[in-house]
Amino acid sequence: MKTALLVTTILYLVSFLYTAYLLSITLFVHFANKNLGHQDEYFGDVTNTIYLVLTLGFGLFAGIGWYAYRHPNLHAVFKWLVFIPLGLVLAYLIFAIFILIFGAGRWN
Repeated sequence: MKTALLVTTILYLVSFLYTAYLLSITLFVHFANKNLGHQDEYFGDVTNTIYLVLTLGFGLFAGIGWYAYRHPNLHAVFKWLVFIPLGLVLAYLIFAIFILIFGAGRWN
């Protein structure tokens, strides 16, 4: 359990760093374009909002995972909370594979 918790926490940390990088690059481009005279809102583009939400989410779960790893005497429900997003991603992948196999190549 401790190894799985550490691996999951590292995956969340890498995802957090990647989405934080994307968020910072879009923020840099936004201010660079503002200096060139472009008048647009930063959160007017949905992609920037998605990057912000994903960065906060991955950071939150990486923090929860690290706290659960460092304190092994926590309640088991708190430790299993770390695996919920990973379980959702795996459930979606299984669903997508199921649709590809039994859908005869049709999505709709």
